[in-house]
Amino acid sequence: MNGNVWEWVGDWYREDYYETSAMSEPIENPLGPTTGQFIILRGGSYKDEAFFLRSASRYWYPPTLKNHNLGFRCASNLPDKESSQ
Repeated sequence: MNGNVWEWVGDWYREDYYETSAMSEPIENPLGPTTGQFIILRGGSYKDEAFFLRSASRYWYPPTLKNHNLGFRCASNLPDKESSQ
């Protein structure tokens, strides 16, 4: 996954989101703000240094940005074969 292109994800960026949100305890996979000016990218690209080539790397850009080292990944929740029988 890492090192091909920066991956667009579905989260919007807001610098103060975690400081101002109503979360009193850490939660798994927080969704972030529902709208914003910038969207999150993750994972780094083939043009980046090794530090950025990891899933934990995050960056933000305007959603209108186009570049040869930005992309997205299609994903689906397929039903488990055993549960569909």
